[in-house]
Amino acid sequence: MIQLIADGWLIRQGRRERQLSSVTVALHPFRFLRKISSFGKDLTFCFHAKGAGSPSVYFDEAEVLEGRIVI
Repeated sequence: MIQLIADGWLIRQGRRERQLSSVTVALHPFRFLRKISSFGKDLTFCFHAKGAGSPSVYFDEAEVLEGRIVI
């Protein structure tokens, strides 16, 4: 499992419900790749991670377990 801190939006039934900030996300790399439904065109770089960046990533589903999002 890999754990990281993320910001984003909770989307239900195709609509933004609320903003999520500094949420712990735990993911299994292969399960993570299988659950990706699409990517955004908004590549953003993180200054704290020395040039690492990511576009928006959309998942079909995720769970909340022990106060963290599990993908």
